[in-house]
Amino acid sequence: MNILLIILAFILNSAAHLLLKVGATSGLHLQSYNPLYLVRENYIVLIGLFFFAASAACYFFVLRVLPVSVAYPTIIIASVVMINLVAYFYLHESIGIWQLLGYVFLIAGIFLIYYFKKWSMNEFLTAFFWGIAILISLLGWGFLAMRAF
Repeated sequence: MNILLIILAFILNSAAHLLLKVGATSGLHLQSYNPLYLVRENYIVLIGLFFFAASAACYFFVLRVLPVSVAYPTIIIASVVMINLVAYFYLHESIGIWQLLGYVFLIAGIFLIYYFKKWSMNEFLTAFFWGIAILISLLGWGFLAMRAF
């Protein structure tokens, strides 16, 4: 259960950041006071905000079973890596060699955290790679759906 909550928390956190990036690129549409218009024109930003709230709820439950010194770095670093992978492949943002080196150090930091924690490295790797696979598939479907509109 701990693994699922961590996966869900960093997937929701990553998706929220990416949706807000896409929404910020297109801009907020606030020309009307009609709630249906505001929702229809700004649905990407609203979904991103909802994902942030859902991520915070998952994080709350993660903190009930893991110390903050393990949970916070795991969720944040996994989110940073995921966001930048998706930004590179889907949003076509550039990533330099020094950034890649920084990501390697971040991932190495997670390995060190779990090496000195009771949670096994196998559990961590399973959570991390399942999270990556799920997020990429969800974002792939999301970008296909956005192109349909």
